[in-house]
Amino acid sequence: MATNGKKLTNLGDLSRTNTCGELRPEHAGAKVVVMGWVNRRRDLGPLTFIDLRDRAGIVQVVVDAERTSAAHSLAKSLRTEFVVAVEGKVVMRDADKQNTQMATGRVEVIATSIHLLSDAKTPPFEIGSEKANEDLRLKYRYLDLRSARMQKNIRVRHEVAFATRKYLDRNRFLEIETPMLIRSTPEGARDYVVPSRVSPGSFYALPQSPQIFKQLLMIGGYDRYFQIVRCFRDEDLRADRQPEFTQIDIEMSFVAPGDVFALIEGLMADVCKPQGIEATGPFPRMTYAEAMRRFGSDKPDTRFGVELVEVSSLFKESEFKVYSDIVAGGGQIKAIAAKGAGEWSRKQLDELTALAKTYGAGGMAWIKASPTGDVTSSLLKALGEDRVRALLSEAGGASGDLVLVVAGSASVVAAALGAIRLEVGRQLNLIDPKKFNFLWVTEFRCSSATSARIDGARCTILSRRRWTRMSRSCRPIRVRFERRRTTSCSTEWSSAAGRSGFTGATCRGWRSSCSGSRTKMRRRGSGFSSMRSSMERRRTAESRSGSTGW
Repeated sequence: MATNGKKLTNLGDLSRTNTCGELRPEHAGAKVVVMGWVNRRRDLGPLTFIDLRDRAGIVQVVVDAERTSAAHSLAKSLRTEFVVAVEGKVVMRDADKQNTQMATGRVEVIATSIHLLSDAKTPPFEIGSEKANEDLRLKYRYLDLRSARMQKNIRVRHEVAFATRKYLDRNRFLEIETPMLIRSTPEGARDYVVPSRVSPGSFYALPQSPQIFKQLLMIGGYDRYFQIVRCFRDEDLRADRQPEFTQIDIEMSFVAPGDVFALIEGLMADVCKPQGIEATGPFPRMTYAEAMRRFGSDKPDTRFGVELVEVSSLFKESEFKVYSDIVAGGGQIKAIAAKGAGEWSRKQLDELTALAKTYGAGGMAWIKASPTGDVTSSLLKALGEDRVRALLSEAGGASGDLVLVVAGSASVVAAALGAIRLEVGRQLNLIDPKKFNFLWVTEFRCSSATSARIDGARCTILSRRRWTRMSRSCRPIRVRFERRRTTSCSTEWSSAAGRSGFTGATCRGWRSSCSGSRTKMRRRGSGFSSMRSSMERRRTAESRSGSTGW
């Protein structure tokens, strides 16, 4: 029974038999009831075509005025995003009218009646449009979530979590949930804090990661457990960083590194399989030092070449003081060769130079070799043509290529040239978005700005950061900090005390030392006792005032 435009208040005896996206040729001849949103309506006089959409996909509905005039009259009044229920029969499309771009493109539903479930205002943007401004899509998030792109993302997330649980269950892991309200712990960023109603002036912290509970559970005998867990970090936003995120956290006891590699490679294979991605182990391995040397990144994109080449040897005794002084001071000069980019404009080069400067580089030099063999370069006057050609050859460039050069400290050169390499790959269309190159990066440094020595079971770390990475043999342990003599420590303590999640490791010159399964604390410098007393006094005062400094 058609509703003739009257909105249904409830479904009554009407029940959905199929989703829109699941109809296939094997359903031909079946009577179905499908429900969903009007994705598009095409009016061809006596025939009206409706693309009906739900989470499973889209199916074409045909409303014929000769078959059912009431349903046809209602179909003409439908607009985008109206919600309807359609009763009808599945039929095969004519061979010349089948749509191979749609999963349901070989069939259609001939409507016998249409029920209006909900009308809708005109959306502020076209659902699924890539042209819609991101701020607008976030303002109307419930509309953006209807798009095929977002629904695919949500579906993939579910499939990854489901595959993870099945795989780890087969490998004798327990899924254990840990508390979200905890005491503040010293980690990489500031904590988000939650005031306590029952203890005025005190605060809980949201977990940056479940570090404390990992150690408790391992010591408690739960030798294999995992969590798909929320983490919260109050830190500046970046392209790959946000205040809250979900991580798959896996903990194991009585294992060697090879066991970890094998487990994760198997997990990646199971997770990627539903998405049609092949992840066959063993994955290649690369040390941190090699990754930084070749790609300028600890997460290198190995889907394309354009590797960093060190050319410092050309400038050890150069008369060009800018480069020779950098080499003499322990810095580096590296270059990349962009094949076929010899005709790039000055505007493109200026944009790459600006990118290099955002990573701390003083600038970027370039060499362009035309297809005829002529060379132009920003270094031509300073070095002369012979040295420029030698630099071009050393970097792996040839006729028609572009060579980009960055000089400075090793860390600046790696960061700047690594970012330029990725931009060059994008502009030259060298990166296949459908390709996945799995890679283990191993032997990371303990931390940045660190002097570290790892020798067997001993790990000694001198760190300026609020977190460190230790070797497997060094945990789980309780880490204590000792004060080294420094003139800037009091100043840093004062500035850090006002931030939530304070840890002594914020203070420059603190030292964490672990040997085997215990920690030794040494008194270094005459100011240690007074500084410790100062910290205790400050801690007491802040606890009374309700500060979250500790």
